[in-house]
Amino acid sequence: MWANLRKRGGANTLREARPRQFYPIYVSGNKLRIPKMEWDKEKRAWKVLETPRRSEKTLYPMGDDGKERIWSLGHETLRDSLDDIRIVSDKQHRVVIQRKVRASEEGSQPSTFWDKPQYSIVEHGTVMLERILGTAQAFPFPKSLYAVADCLRVAGAAREDALILDFFGGSGTTMHATALLNAEDKGNRQCILVTNNEVSEKAAKELADDSVEPGTPKWEAEGICEAVTWPRIHASFTGKRPDGKRIPNGYIDGRAMAEGFEENAAYYRLDFLDPADVKRGEMYSAILPILWMMAGASGDLELCKGSGKHHFPKGCPFCVLLQEDHFKEFAAKLAERPDITLVFLVTDSVEAFHEMLSQIDKAKRCVQLYKSYLDNFKINLESRHAD
Repeated sequence: MWANLRKRGGANTLREARPRQFYPIYVSGNKLRIPKMEWDKEKRAWKVLETPRRSEKTLYPMGDDGKERIWSLGHETLRDSLDDIRIVSDKQHRVVIQRKVRASEEGSQPSTFWDKPQYSIVEHGTVMLERILGTAQAFPFPKSLYAVADCLRVAGAAREDALILDFFGGSGTTMHATALLNAEDKGNRQCILVTNNEVSEKAAKELADDSVEPGTPKWEAEGICEAVTWPRIHASFTGKRPDGKRIPNGYIDGRAMAEGFEENAAYYRLDFLDPADVKRGEMYSAILPILWMMAGASGDLELCKGSGKHHFPKGCPFCVLLQEDHFKEFAAKLAERPDITLVFLVTDSVEAFHEMLSQIDKAKRCVQLYKSYLDNFKINLESRHAD
């Protein structure tokens, strides 16, 4: 996000607190120049050695109250950071120098009061969701897309390869914001969104009055995930509303919402597994999405019943040994797949796991899967090769 180069706040932002950060900046159009200066120890001030050119305006960090304040960067640091500096005009048409702030990376915290117009929960929350879904009052008080995007930046998602987990998905604003950040800087951020399919109190009463029971398709269709979260994600990515029409209007950067995003999304349902089915080895396909996500959700997920000796999904960087008696054959095939980075070995024996581990390329990450897949969520033995 962008912030005024001039420091705002209390006494520590005044000139006398940090006199070395009080100096002139020459501005001409959208360019700035820092003059050559020498530090005067006695006066505790910079002696300016260059005068402004005819086209340049001299700016000092003067506060709105007329007090002499300071720039947030020293002049040497500012010279090295010009790629993160821009010149804009405020509402009074005054020249303002701004710097790009990466709060989490720099160790500083954002101010506690955010008042940008794009944080409006009405215009960029409720109204935006209505445009996307084509229906009114689909979800109460959805957050502003831009407020969430800035929160992600502060939380560390300024990194272009960040992995974002939203465990209370709501209307899907966080995943939408992730796509927006990727579009801004060509990033490769991923978002895992988890939500239930809760039906609102009003909808539950209406369904019950119509003798519709929980768990039935009609009941589930009214749930938040089915009716709001997934439709919003699908529509914002494709640019088309659930009714097939293009989403009207655009984002604040001018990007048309109908343009969508270059993103992939997969929808998986979580359910209870029958221990008896797991014991018979009939539920391997149920945990495949988890293995795929552990491997970075790369490539198309190839489903498998798990009745074979091993599983090497095409185009995915992981593989699974299903029957440890066939490890030799598995290892030979693994050697032919240098793209695989994650190896799952199904065995209940810790000793057998480590024996197989010793025969696999040390660059690959290996994880033990128990024959009863339910046990993987109780005790999960993961190992990197020991030196």
